[in-house]
Amino acid sequence: MKKLLVALISAAMILACAGSAFAEPADIIASGRCGAASWTLVGETLTISGSGAMRNYGNRTEAPWNAYKDDIETVVIGPGVTLIGNYAFSGMTKLSSVILGENVTTIGICAFSDCTALQGITIPASVATIGNYAFYRCTSLTSAGFEADTLPSVSEKAFASISPLVSVGGESYHINLAGSVGAVKWTLDGGTLRITGIGNMRGYGNKTQVPWYEYADEIETVVIGYGVTGIGNYDFAGLTALTSVTLPDALSKIGTCAFSGCSSLTEITIPSTVTAIDKYAFNACKKLQTISFEGDAPTIDERAFSGVRAKAEYLCAMEWSEEELDDFGGRLTWRSVSHNLVLQEQTDSTCKVHGHEEHYECSVCGRLYKDAQGLEETTAAEIELALLPHSYEDTWQENSGYHWHKCSVCGAKDSTEAHVYSSQNDNSCNICGHIKGIEMPIIEF
Repeated sequence: MKKLLVALISAAMILACAGSAFAEPADIIASGRCGAASWTLVGETLTISGSGAMRNYGNRTEAPWNAYKDDIETVVIGPGVTLIGNYAFSGMTKLSSVILGENVTTIGICAFSDCTALQGITIPASVATIGNYAFYRCTSLTSAGFEADTLPSVSEKAFASISPLVSVGGESYHINLAGSVGAVKWTLDGGTLRITGIGNMRGYGNKTQVPWYEYADEIETVVIGYGVTGIGNYDFAGLTALTSVTLPDALSKIGTCAFSGCSSLTEITIPSTVTAIDKYAFNACKKLQTISFEGDAPTIDERAFSGVRAKAEYLCAMEWSEEELDDFGGRLTWRSVSHNLVLQEQTDSTCKVHGHEEHYECSVCGRLYKDAQGLEETTAAEIELALLPHSYEDTWQENSGYHWHKCSVCGAKDSTEAHVYSSQNDNSCNICGHIKGIEMPIIEF
């Protein structure tokens, strides 16, 4: 009887131990499938594991963990997951830490939108695409580090409404939006909009279609890099805070309404390469005071400066006709920037460098004049002074076969002549005294 009791107790203990080994851990709150991957919620950490793409959701309420979204503080994406679905983690207001697996290639639309506690995130080099509004209204997000050397394909509104410090390829800059406009790229760094690349910008049907229009009242500076050849229609229209514009020398065209309504812009310089300014290009730029043209008159539409009252300047080197000095829809006061003649004192020639006569040079257009009033124009060739003759030393320079004299100023040789001996047995040159068999160092000038 006693043996039977012991056996029953032992069997009960074995079954109890076996049962505990297969029981679900008490801290797993919920779990399930999410496309090709699976999910597990343990405490405040949501882990996505498995192999393949997560499911895309139509809105945040469709995510299977939506009932717990206000409690989740950490999201871990496993190494086998390739796609983070649309709206997957949207609205997790306590989410402060995200770990992305090394094989994630796509971050979907609104994937982390409204995650207001998220302060930073590292984007693996595997990520090729970040969808629109992926980090929309992540108001605490101050930094985003990209492990790749170049920025992946970031949709225009991926970081809409925020401006995190982005680190990519060894460079760091604040970014609100980034993308392409035609053949070129753009980034918004704080209040500075930069356009880079080679080719024409894309034009739009109205100002609201421009990708940075949401920040129209925050952009203070526009810098267009060398290589950009055309500004499209409405590209910078309605930027009410814009005060500074840098246009490149390669630019050839400014499109319709390109800067229309830039009511804080006070001055603009038009490069010499610009050949066309379309209608209403600077319409209603009410504070525009100075327009400076660096080259010949481009083709300007009759309404290009509609509503503008400003001084318009062109260089003294350029000859604009009366027809080209038009108001172009506004009230422009034209003037030629007069010569600024600077005295260039005479410099004497040497046997090596030409000097020049005293003359005056205009610091604006570069033209040369013989008088301070700019009445008698001249050229560099006309005022050039002849070279002086060489000043040869009396001492002979020699080597084993030749002798010559050297100029004490520039080192030039006079005529190089062979040594002269009276006979085959004569060891001393009759001219320079060179002794046969004694090799003097060769001196080259």
